[in-house]
Amino acid sequence: MTGRRITTRILAIDPCTEGFGFAVLEDGRLLVEWGVARVWGKSDRTFHSRVEEMILRFRPSALVLEDVAGRRPSTKVRRIRQLVKHGALGVRERRLVGPQTVRRVLGNPRLTKHGIASLIASHFPEIAHLVPPPRRPWMAEDRRMHVFDAVGLAIAGDIIGEIT
Repeated sequence: MTGRRITTRILAIDPCTEGFGFAVLEDGRLLVEWGVARVWGKSDRTFHSRVEEMILRFRPSALVLEDVAGRRPSTKVRRIRQLVKHGALGVRERRLVGPQTVRRVLGNPRLTKHGIASLIASHFPEIAHLVPPPRRPWMAEDRRMHVFDAVGLAIAGDIIGEIT
């Protein structure tokens, strides 16, 4: 009997005002796809149908989302809670990962968002060109940062999944 290894494919979603950042990580080391998916409609239904398209396309074994427990209500928080509550098409499990967990998994609990993006880019050179310049206090967050947020969630979600 040959030992057939089961592939773990993780889809991480990071909602933002324009849609959501996403990353698909396979076996914890292969970045399959990444980007910012635009959602043109303002309704939650449009957002959820776009997420379902991603799920149907990539067939993940786990969906990883940011843990928003205790956060003030916002569109992002509402959409994450809806994804957790209502589930997603055929995804066996959902994992919630907080920002501190991402920093801890990456090895430094004091990393800034730019530091996280730079560290992730060093491990995945295919997205190194997406690292935005450091943000100044008067600047809005660069939308490319949502890609790195999603990749960080995917990495942490993969490690958490191995532990639990």
